[in-house]
Amino acid sequence: MSPAVVTEGLRQRLPASYSQRAMFLKTAVTAVAWYTPTDDSRVFAQEKIRDFTESPVAFARDGHGNLGYVGDVHSENESHEVVLAMCGLAG
Repeated sequence: MSPAVVTEGLRQRLPASYSQRAMFLKTAVTAVAWYTPTDDSRVFAQEKIRDFTESPVAFARDGHGNLGYVGDVHSENESHEVVLAMCGLAG
């Protein structure tokens, strides 16, 4: 989780990291990326991530609203928590 982007209150309630199979935003702006790959991230068990400019979760304010993206394709419980947080309904 990106401490420069996610508020302290949400960082205490959301998982610091979690595993998900996801469609990533390519060249995601780091200023809106909630989660980003790390050196330990894998595409598959044997293949390390090479492109660290992608993000599976991003959230931005846009005009009078917000735009959130969660690329999880298997509906992990942690992703449910993230979506609720984006809606202002976190824990």
